[in-house]
Amino acid sequence: MVKKFTLFTLLLCISLKMFASHLAGSEISYAYNGTNYTVTVKLFRDCAGIASPSTVSVVFNSANCGYNFSRTLNLRSVDSNTAMYCASAGAACNSSSAYPMRQIYTYSDTVTLAACNDWKISNSMLSLNASITNLSNPSSNPLFVEAFLDNSVAPNSNTVIANLPPFILGTNNHLTVPLQGLDPDNDSINYQFIPTQSASNTNISWASPNTLSSPMGSGSSVFIDQYNADLVLYSPNMGLDMLTMRTYEYRMGALVGYSTRSWDVIVTSLANPKVPLPDPSNVFTYITHPGQTQTITMTFNDSTATDSVFVGFTPTNTWSYSTTSSPAAGTGSGSITWTTPTSLNPATTPYFYIYVPVHDNSCPYPGRAFYTIIVYTAQGTIVDSVWPGDANSDNTANMYDALAVAVAYGDTGAARSSVSNAWTAQYCANWTSTILPTSINTKHADCNGDGAVNLSDLAAISANYGLTHPKQHGSAAKTTGVPDLYFDLSGIVLSPGANVSIPIKLGTAAIPMNNIYGLATNVNILGAVTLTTAASISYPTSWLGTVANTLNLSKNLSNNQIDWAYARTTHTNTSGSGTLANLNFSIPATATAGQMMKFHFNNPMIIDSFGNPISPFNALDDSLAITVVGIGQVAAPAMYAEIVPNPSAANASIYFTADNENSVSISITDMLGKSIWKQEQTIGKGYTSISLPATSVVTGIYFIQIKANNYSQILKWIKE
Repeated sequence: MVKKFTLFTLLLCISLKMFASHLAGSEISYAYNGTNYTVTVKLFRDCAGIASPSTVSVVFNSANCGYNFSRTLNLRSVDSNTAMYCASAGAACNSSSAYPMRQIYTYSDTVTLAACNDWKISNSMLSLNASITNLSNPSSNPLFVEAFLDNSVAPNSNTVIANLPPFILGTNNHLTVPLQGLDPDNDSINYQFIPTQSASNTNISWASPNTLSSPMGSGSSVFIDQYNADLVLYSPNMGLDMLTMRTYEYRMGALVGYSTRSWDVIVTSLANPKVPLPDPSNVFTYITHPGQTQTITMTFNDSTATDSVFVGFTPTNTWSYSTTSSPAAGTGSGSITWTTPTSLNPATTPYFYIYVPVHDNSCPYPGRAFYTIIVYTAQGTIVDSVWPGDANSDNTANMYDALAVAVAYGDTGAARSSVSNAWTAQYCANWTSTILPTSINTKHADCNGDGAVNLSDLAAISANYGLTHPKQHGSAAKTTGVPDLYFDLSGIVLSPGANVSIPIKLGTAAIPMNNIYGLATNVNILGAVTLTTAASISYPTSWLGTVANTLNLSKNLSNNQIDWAYARTTHTNTSGSGTLANLNFSIPATATAGQMMKFHFNNPMIIDSFGNPISPFNALDDSLAITVVGIGQVAAPAMYAEIVPNPSAANASIYFTADNENSVSISITDMLGKSIWKQEQTIGKGYTSISLPATSVVTGIYFIQIKANNYSQILKWIKE
């Protein structure tokens, strides 16, 4: 039965009709499309207000590179958000509806952006919906949204969050909204709420008693579960509240981009709906090749067992797709099938998205959510052929292929007519099994073509190693509450001529790594020291497995760099923590005291026994200085400091590495030399971090001077 709508909502609708303002939110983002950038603005329009414009203007600015220009984006689509209410409650987007409705106007265009480290991309629109209750004088303020891009080293694309506003919240109820952000560059994602802005660095005043910590009135709560990527809302107060969120992307600890979304939350006295959630079996990341036929099946569960769940698919390209849907009470599923065109060029189409709208049949508010599948493209060859050593069929022989061999270990099928490791396309009949999550036929893991997947296939990977290389991504920024992959430098002393063995560890007793099958990563020794002999990986007693039930592969790309894979062969996961292997190397006798050595994981991947990538986890860099051992060692201990992230927004820290305990003096000055912050603190031996006052200083460029005994260093800090 449809419940009667509240008096508040009716008054809200009447109020909406009295004003010409229409803007219920906005979003700005960009994506690298292989040659340039596609910039997109979404306007969330209240149906009771005036129509949105046919074009919008976007401003591009880089102070460091001297760019400042604007670009007009054309309207590409208009979507009525009819899923806000069940069919019996009405779905028309017009001012006469008793139910507040929304439309989504999408504008986009392509633009070429030079390599700069401080691009600001912004849009400003007049004016905000007059009925917004948590902001002061909303209709007199424009809505300003901004994206940031650092493409000075490599291109970047913003994180995609498919779930679109508005969200309907019942008073005194908790509403969980899956953010499910997918970053095409595999950057570390961090979500943060910021004040709604009317211009760059200009916040719209809150209407009392609302604040950033209680944006929907007294007793309200807005919380982002970073681990599960969920937005959790709660409010005891009816209203129409505006929220603004930035999604930050970090690569190797440095900020490379962010996007901004502002939207309204409708708070009523009715109970809010429960969103259907993904089944644990769902996989949201796939790889496809030209000519490949692929089917993806998704299942979603509803917390109300009597509600039917409906699953749909909306691809972002115009290929020919076929879909099926199987709605059912409590659980619904659907599938999408397509054949990737043979004309596909992965260089210009490196990935695409498939949006998955899901809803139940509760009334008057259906539980609804939008999820995203990202499909990476890779250059294929003859569809029925195998390239020896390319076990995961991404046209590259590297450490990740060892993981595919581990997943398929022991499988058998048709042998190739010629058992050869030559790097050329070789025909093989399909096997009856596939390797998840990419649905690659298992025949590719039979690298040597003898009809069985076993240790012998590693030889083909080694023989053809490094013929092509995939795009590299930096290690993730530190996230609390998830396992760490790290170098254990406890008790390690680096000195000229020394032989060093550093444990590589995963997880701790407090936060173990659960349900792991294997991992692969590039291990890089950075800094001023070039090794004269190649580093290596050795295997002490490891909790991952034994010699009898694991495989390992290591390949030196240089003396300082190793590609490494290590996995089980049992088809069963394991859980644990501690040492996996040791990184071994010799420091040149010519190395001098004070030189820094930095240890880095590049592009790490952890999988389960089905080949599904496991995330999140932290891949942590670490550093240590070379010291002279014995009489005559340097009096002043070596030290290294860096700011992470830099540029930084609400959070920033100085990370120290020192070979002894030190008393350090830290002072921050602005561009005019004015002192704004000082601190004296003792840092310990090894790795220490000190938080900077990021929330109490305004946007600008600052200089941080660090002094400790005979050591002095000046760092440049960019505060956003």
